[in-house]
Amino acid sequence: DAPVAAACVNDPDFTWVLTKDKTTQNCTWLTAHRKVALRRKRYCGKKKIAEACPQGCGTCIADDPEFTFKLSKKKTIVGCDWITKNDSKVTIRMAYCDKPHIAAGCAETCAP
Repeated sequence: DAPVAAACVNDPDFTWVLTKDKTTQNCTWLTAHRKVALRRKRYCGKKKIAEACPQGCGTCIADDPEFTFKLSKKKTIVGCDWITKNDSKVTIRMAYCDKPHIAAGCAETCAP
């Protein structure tokens, strides 16, 4: 089983520079896009990234506290806690977990 919460924290100070476009990225970047599987495959095989970004790389199960996503209709930006914030809407809101980048960024909230 994957480790949970306590040991499952991305290093908030860790960054690396992408060779392709020279932009600086952090652990949250790994899950902040629908191409999360591709990003994980491409970068999480690198030891430094894998060690600094266990949540971002999916090697453990926890919500990334820095992860946010845009709601489909309202264009409002929310965090993982929004999914379970209102008990009467949890079932409807869990549909957001069907999106790979949200399931990755909110791994604990979206876990079955």
